[in-house]
Amino acid sequence: MMKRLSVNLFLLFTFCLLSGTGCTGSIVEEGEGETGLITLSFASPALELLPITRSTEAVSLPVGSTIRIAAYHLSESGGTGDPADFSVTAPTVEATFVVGVEGDLLPCQVDGSGKQIAGNGEEMRIPAGVYDFYAVSPARPLTQVDGKWQVTGIPHQEDVMTSFVRGVEVSQVTRVVTLRAFRRKCAQVVFEVTPTKGNIVPISSLCGTRLELSAISSAGAGLPVGESEVIPPSGGDQSEAGKLSTTDFVTLPDPENPDQPNPLGLNRTTTILLPKNSEAFGVAVTVARNGIAVKLEATISKNIVFEEGKQYVFTLEVENDRSLLRLSVYDWSPFGWTDDNIGGAPSGRPTEPEVTPGTPFGLVVADWEDISWTGGATVGGGKID
Repeated sequence: MMKRLSVNLFLLFTFCLLSGTGCTGSIVEEGEGETGLITLSFASPALELLPITRSTEAVSLPVGSTIRIAAYHLSESGGTGDPADFSVTAPTVEATFVVGVEGDLLPCQVDGSGKQIAGNGEEMRIPAGVYDFYAVSPARPLTQVDGKWQVTGIPHQEDVMTSFVRGVEVSQVTRVVTLRAFRRKCAQVVFEVTPTKGNIVPISSLCGTRLELSAISSAGAGLPVGESEVIPPSGGDQSEAGKLSTTDFVTLPDPENPDQPNPLGLNRTTTILLPKNSEAFGVAVTVARNGIAVKLEATISKNIVFEEGKQYVFTLEVENDRSLLRLSVYDWSPFGWTDDNIGGAPSGRPTEPEVTPGTPFGLVVADWEDISWTGGATVGGGKID
């Protein structure tokens, strides 16, 4: 009798242990703790490049770039829900991140323009299931405007880029999400100054000091949320929203001694512009030769658009009392540039594309004749159709 009672007690104790273990295991498998939510991590984001070769390459986004990631729930695990229409569907959850020193994404807080601010951000935590993801850098808010989701208030001088990935199964086993390579949504514009081989006037120094653009696209643009949406191009804006000026010129290195600055002080400035349509636009560049500055103005009426992902290099060639402005267009890829501020305004010391003084290249878009290098003069350029 006692033996039978002992056996029954042992079986009862064993059953209780197995039952408790089974319940606990089920909770861990479905989610974290009692909430059932899974904390996601994201693979190091990359920027898509379109180099001269036909192969598509990618480089990592630099440290400090901010990213907003939105998740859209499609179905339960194993389901096949329809893809989310990013333009009309509200995100299930959003989180903001900053690229860390190891290339990983760290939660952070941002202000209304997507810039990182002090404070700890929150991880992205979602239930298991199938999701689409959309991402934008800088981490500007997603705003609903007239029933459509957009990234709004985009200014000039901001390197906006987006990414997405679809149909990601999220579970305890698959909690790392890899976004597609980011694509740029603006254009880079470069201005530089160089003498020609035909110049016979002695030059001890030659540099740009100020660049002004007018009647370009309107600042404060909106980008529709979507896989391949673009910032609608604009142009001809005569207000302050269609103007940009900069005095941030960088001296080029000496071709024979790259560690030293160019002996003439040849320099360039880089800007980032919102996409522009084919409307004419104004350019005014102040250039100093031998310490004497003149302002060269022109209306560029050729059918020149500023297209996303492109690099527009304007080279001002100075030859005696005449100057030409030439334009060459490239895919916007580093070309060896020190491009250490993706996701923001340009900075660093560019070294490419190489400009060989006196070597004509590109399309002539403006010219100036009989420049009086007496200081303080403003010279209008001839119209080139």
